[in-house]
Amino acid sequence: MSWLTILAAINLGVWAVFAYLVWRRRWTRASLAVAGLHTLLIAPTSIAPYRAITEPETFHLGFGWVQVSGAFAAIPAMVIWAWGLCVAVIALTHPSGRRLAVIAIGDFVLAGNFGTFFTVTALRGLLRDFTAQGGEFIILTGLRWAALLLLFFVVPFTYSGLWAVRNMRPSEPTDSLLVVPSSSDVPNDESDDKPGPSRCRLASLSRASSAGRLSFATLMSQSTNSVPVPPRTST
Repeated sequence: MSWLTILAAINLGVWAVFAYLVWRRRWTRASLAVAGLHTLLIAPTSIAPYRAITEPETFHLGFGWVQVSGAFAAIPAMVIWAWGLCVAVIALTHPSGRRLAVIAIGDFVLAGNFGTFFTVTALRGLLRDFTAQGGEFIILTGLRWAALLLLFFVVPFTYSGLWAVRNMRPSEPTDSLLVVPSSSDVPNDESDDKPGPSRCRLASLSRASSAGRLSFATLMSQSTNSVPVPPRTST
């Protein structure tokens, strides 16, 4: 069986799961973009473990500073693929909460890996000789492709990591990196007009004390009126 057929079958299954989770509509716009970004990332690497095992003499995995050849390249390739798939599932099913730490840590490591790799390569003057190859059919060379790959691996994954950190708290997921104060943090003038529990208790005590004074005054009045007054006699 050709490795292209296996690659197409794996990606068809991954995108089928992606479409099902999108259909369940538990995502936000930002989490949908994060899931799509990581699904695109693992699309070409899904065949890497298979080729590393079946073609150890010719296979080489270059992923920033991760440079592994032979059958051992199947290990980092499988880790990258499994992590990207987990990120896509988490982003589509749990767009807020502590599970986003998997996204934040991985994205910052990925962006730092490629950012420092391209920076050191540029400082050494080797960026013009840059070559990226995907199988036998995709070969990208030159400074232009290096700049495009730098933008793809650094900018969107940095944004994805920041989004994950912003939504890591157990609250409503947001589509923006801006900090929006919650309703509990914003003063509400209307809430001052509504009696709270403490005000209700004070009002009850006030009514009870007023009723007690009224009852005592009524009792004294009735007792005063009930005392017989002796008739006056004239001499």
